[in-house]
Amino acid sequence: MVSSADIIAAAVLSGNQNFEGRVHPLTRANYLASPPLVVAYSLAVTEGGQMLQVAINFNKEPIGSGKDGKSVYFKDIWPSNEAVTEDPNSSCIHKPPFFKDVTMDPPGPHGVSLLNFGDSIRTDHISPAGSIRKDNPAGKYLLERGVQPKDFNSYGGRRGNDEVMTRGTFANIRLANKLLNGEIGPKTIHIPIGEKLHVFDAAMVWDPHRGTRCWPRHVVLARAEYGSSSSQDRAVKGPFLQGVKAIIAKSFEKTHCSNLVDMCIIPPCFKPGEDTDALGLTGHERYSIDLPSQVSEMRPDQDVPMTTDTGKSSTCTIYFDTEVYEALEHRLLVAEAAQKLRLPLISKDVSSCSNSTNTNTSVYSTGGAANNALSSSTDATEPGGGGVPNRFLGITPAYLWQTQLQQAPLFMV
Repeated sequence: MVSSADIIAAAVLSGNQNFEGRVHPLTRANYLASPPLVVAYSLAVTEGGQMLQVAINFNKEPIGSGKDGKSVYFKDIWPSNEAVTEDPNSSCIHKPPFFKDVTMDPPGPHGVSLLNFGDSIRTDHISPAGSIRKDNPAGKYLLERGVQPKDFNSYGGRRGNDEVMTRGTFANIRLANKLLNGEIGPKTIHIPIGEKLHVFDAAMVWDPHRGTRCWPRHVVLARAEYGSSSSQDRAVKGPFLQGVKAIIAKSFEKTHCSNLVDMCIIPPCFKPGEDTDALGLTGHERYSIDLPSQVSEMRPDQDVPMTTDTGKSSTCTIYFDTEVYEALEHRLLVAEAAQKLRLPLISKDVSSCSNSTNTNTSVYSTGGAANNALSSSTDATEPGGGGVPNRFLGITPAYLWQTQLQQAPLFMV
């Protein structure tokens, strides 16, 4: 019927991507919304088994009827701020510190090596995946909070807690790190202490005299095709939260390189004919990457000097695809919009961690107009309530933290 009647079928979904035909080949209008809003739309369009327009006005039109026959509106079922306040003791949900100590300045020039890789380090090697072992940092974190191994769930089930996910970054048991001299596993050598530790523990070694990490800025060395395989946001968020400020490689997978820049991790690329082996870099050096002092001075495909405390040096190219200042300005607008929403972060009623990644609810409609509470692939141009663009309305901060906000390229020091 959709094809024969030339109906513009619409879908409302909660996911990390939006494009034509995402839910079904015949859906030409797809709109992103928060998971609760997807449920609200599914209730509204199934009233009496009829197909209704997706352009429902939740402020004026009822979602359905209660047992008493009275109309039920969106405001009647939407939880209060008190009901959806983050539980600070939750092991499933935690607000990530991406906007802590935000500055508009590039990261400092110095860093020590956290890892030294060969060719073809995939996002699967970097991102947390699979079951959580009780003897690794993520497992120890959960045990310290009273979670028993049988309730650990998987990294996918704990993806809402950045503390777990950061501990699971670079925790792949098949990780090949040259600092370990041929040993395979999720560990590294702490520079300059020299102790073999889990990667997370090495990144977070604490200096009791200074009250800070021993070395708050890290670099990762790699050869060709760093970040190959599918694009995964955790493959850049995890390293960022471990203090990685630069990944110096022979070549990068293009999308992953762009994602690194989005998380303000600098991607210096060796010139043709050079790599860690050709330059004799072992990973035990201290590195200095001389970036411009002002973000506005950074340009696409810019050459920057890279030197070490052992006297070895190189000129690397940093593959910025766009003007960095413009990208920063765009992401700052996203952050500002989220703050204007002033909605609660996460429900404290979450008692278990779901393995589900998307809530896909299809809504078929004879109308193609978009409701203001949706994020559409054909974005509305009118300003939303309180000066917030329409594309941000209906997306709770919990959802924003998992998408736009976690990818804001702001420099932290």
